[in-house]
Amino acid sequence: MLIMMMVAGMAVSQPSEMRISEILFNPQTGGSDFVELYNAGSVAVSLGDLYLGRWKTDHVDKLYALKADHTVGAGEYVVLTTDAADLVSRYAVEYAARIVEVSAMPAYGSSQGVVLLCLADSSVVERLDYDVSMHCPLIADAAGVSLERRSFERPSHDRGNWYSAASTAGFATPTYANSQSMEMLFLEHDFSLSSDILSPDADGYQDLLDIGYTLQRPDLMANISFADARGRVVRHLLRNGSLGTHGVLTWDGTDNSGAVCRRGNYVLLIEVYSPRSERQIVKRKVTLIP
Repeated sequence: MLIMMMVAGMAVSQPSEMRISEILFNPQTGGSDFVELYNAGSVAVSLGDLYLGRWKTDHVDKLYALKADHTVGAGEYVVLTTDAADLVSRYAVEYAARIVEVSAMPAYGSSQGVVLLCLADSSVVERLDYDVSMHCPLIADAAGVSLERRSFERPSHDRGNWYSAASTAGFATPTYANSQSMEMLFLEHDFSLSSDILSPDADGYQDLLDIGYTLQRPDLMANISFADARGRVVRHLLRNGSLGTHGVLTWDGTDNSGAVCRRGNYVLLIEVYSPRSERQIVKRKVTLIP
């Protein structure tokens, strides 16, 4: 049963609809941890009813109070940290008012730990057991990279529901929607390059650039092209083509006329779309050295 009260004219619910959305547990040197929450309910939630819990062996042994005067609107995010200024300086923060600076938080281990969202009686609203292996395996150093929840419909204890924030989003998305949401058509690492350097001189070394991909959805279409430093498209590899679940596309360094492109930096533009008009774009830099 939903219990509501009125705060400054706003309907405020009990906090059972709050979800753990994102966590930075291994910040860069000098940085601070953060925990992002999401209100999955239909009315606002008061942070005064919530606590971050510290886990010890088999029980919650300490509660960390949040700000009682802060409410989280339906469908909104809030970020908890001990250093708001540091967070703003390191990441692209879209809604600074959604950062709540707290006096203290649990100490989250840099390799593994437990995040607990609790009520005053130490009962657990949500729990996340994390470790570094949940990060993208292509990331050599995960310092400063957050773990994002992909779906609020799936439980927080589902390890497959968590993934590294995309590099194109700055490796974290505090205060707004996660970059690796399941609403995304693909994950950043679903497309991979054989190299970021192309040298089409027929010497048998890096003469070709392979773009490999493995996708979860079989119904996606794409436009894949290369543009020069001025943004002019020099080569279309795929136009409104069906991708299927896996494949490889190859660029030999030539433009649409068949001539070898000039040396310099180029942008690989991958535009993927679905039959329902969902659309997602990713860009990669490639250097051509003829």
